[in-house]
Amino acid sequence: MRFVPLRSILVGIAGLGWLSGCGGSAQAAQSGPGFAVVELFTSEGCSSCPSADDVLSDLTAEASGDGRPVYTLAFHVDYWDRSGWRDPYSATWATAHQRAYVSALSAQGLYTPQMVVNGREEFIGSHAAHARASIARERSTARSQQLQVRAGRHPQGVAVHFELSSASSDSVVRVALVDPESTTDVLTGENAGRRLRHVHVVRAFRSTPAAKSGDVVVEWPSDLSPDQRAKAFVVAYVQKRGSREITSASRATLN
Repeated sequence: MRFVPLRSILVGIAGLGWLSGCGGSAQAAQSGPGFAVVELFTSEGCSSCPSADDVLSDLTAEASGDGRPVYTLAFHVDYWDRSGWRDPYSATWATAHQRAYVSALSAQGLYTPQMVVNGREEFIGSHAAHARASIARERSTARSQQLQVRAGRHPQGVAVHFELSSASSDSVVRVALVDPESTTDVLTGENAGRRLRHVHVVRAFRSTPAAKSGDVVVEWPSDLSPDQRAKAFVVAYVQKRGSREITSASRATLN
């Protein structure tokens, strides 16, 4: 596969004091029970990726709200875009996010499909049994940090307010704007002639230094339709800068 120059555009927009009064519902990680943030790095240009997309879809359907949630996210990388098909969901920041895991987790370079659970373990994304075992371990691990998130619609995008029970200077809060479900008819490349179905595609991604409270505005992607905007939601999580371990997570619907 070809590689392209990487530029991180993870931008945190702080200082929006009015946001604390905006609408939106939130789900917070409960004190004690564990959770799992499952990140899949995938591409429509990769013939090995549809099976991993199916695994992520199954994991999403299996996730339950028993106080130990599973947050599934699909990041579409852009280094396959010059191999015959440009993935409409691909982004340079998705590749940059994956590249950071290569060093932190001692992975053997960039590859797809790759799955990462709570920033602590990486493996081939189509390995469903490995994914379920990793999720089970993370969900059984008690967590002390709590993250609460509130999200409201903003003229330029989504205004997100977060609150942390504890914060350290070596962590960041990442906010993903998620499209619940989408399909693509692939015309060229390794998946030519296939209709691909995706779940929980990350369409915009921002980060800001961790603090006891803060605000982020996530801009709408220009190609996100009104119907997609109506169904979108936010997943936020706290991640250590060096190890990339994810220490808390939360999801919020938009109002």
